[in-house]
Amino acid sequence: MYGKDEYIHKFSQEGIYSVTLNVIAENGQKDTFSRTVVVQNKPTHLLWKISDTTLRKITSLSFSIDNQTIAVTGNNSSLSLYSLRKASSVGKIATHGFPIFTKFTDDRHCFYSTITKKKVVEREYNEDFSFLRPFTNTYQINIENNGIDTLLSYPVLFEKKLSEAYWGRSTGYFWEYPRKETFYMSMSSDNSWFALGFYGDYLGNKNQFDDRWWYVRGNIMHYDKHNVISIDDRGTNTKLMRAPIRSLVISPNNEYVTFAIGTECDFPSVLLRPEPLNTPAILISEKGSKNVVKILNDDTWHIRYSVDGYHLWTTNGIWDIDSNRRVVTLQSGLKGQFEVLPDGDHVVAVSPPVKNAVSGIYSMREQQWKAYFYGSTALGIIDVSAMAISSDGKYCALGSSTGSVSLWQIPELSVKVSADFHSTK
Repeated sequence: MYGKDEYIHKFSQEGIYSVTLNVIAENGQKDTFSRTVVVQNKPTHLLWKISDTTLRKITSLSFSIDNQTIAVTGNNSSLSLYSLRKASSVGKIATHGFPIFTKFTDDRHCFYSTITKKKVVEREYNEDFSFLRPFTNTYQINIENNGIDTLLSYPVLFEKKLSEAYWGRSTGYFWEYPRKETFYMSMSSDNSWFALGFYGDYLGNKNQFDDRWWYVRGNIMHYDKHNVISIDDRGTNTKLMRAPIRSLVISPNNEYVTFAIGTECDFPSVLLRPEPLNTPAILISEKGSKNVVKILNDDTWHIRYSVDGYHLWTTNGIWDIDSNRRVVTLQSGLKGQFEVLPDGDHVVAVSPPVKNAVSGIYSMREQQWKAYFYGSTALGIIDVSAMAISSDGKYCALGSSTGSVSLWQIPELSVKVSADFHSTK
């Protein structure tokens, strides 16, 4: 290029290109500048996308009450605030731990919770053993000055590990380490209390007993903002006591904790593979109580309440809670996380059956996909690790394991008119 201030090139297809600019001055001096350019068509419904590789995997998202700000947590121990209209960061703080949940309690304050691991010493078999135990820490930040007010710091109490109960650490033959630890959290609509659920997948001494020594565990704790309300052992049914938590949500009336459990496994003897101790189900328990009031037989990985609060939506269908009856059965089922739209019919769900679509809008009653949100490696949207819906149902925010946050416009949707009856007590 010579004698021009501007040069425009149109690419014929999407891709990642290396562009080199050669500059020659009038006196003959030369210089070269190169950079990588990502060329892509903007997907339908995408309003904006922000990439922050320092965030790494996005762990939670929340819209402010006025839908003008999005709170974002990542597994780099930080919380960021983004302006919806400007598509830019308006603040960032360190979270002092691994963040698992965030929620705006009003337009000025944002609540978030983290998990940290602290070394504790426990007495077993007349010996002291040092373990890393998870602790939950919850905070509230003031949006105006980014000030942090600590609300609560209590340990997350898990069941005794099986190795400690039967084998001990002093033998030198067995110990455990986590293969997977996942935490689920829900806060009441009046912001007065919350529940924390746990999914743990543990493996024994791989060198000694290979993968035959493994088991999964779970537990639930209820908190208000300053105290532990209860440790929920799910009643006297030992088969349900420690089953891993797959999903958790507080009922719209703030009276119940509803959670989906998976199969708890133990190893019954040295050479036998673990046997399931329970079947997957949905349990509804009273706030601050160990009393399970209802069990729904559904093998699901995600649950949400309907807008009216009378139904429970799962990856397999819709349940009428009072009658303990599934009123809609999805023929193909949803593949994972979803959030309910305010129209009472549609959800934004992950992994639709379309190439390159990371999520889409699905009608639960018509059992049809209505729209798709497409991602790509070039965009930095390759999956969905977190999701949130604005209260007015106009926007959906998606977080990715790449650290990107994207905002999507919810298109106009037609809702099928139907008579929706539910049983009453």
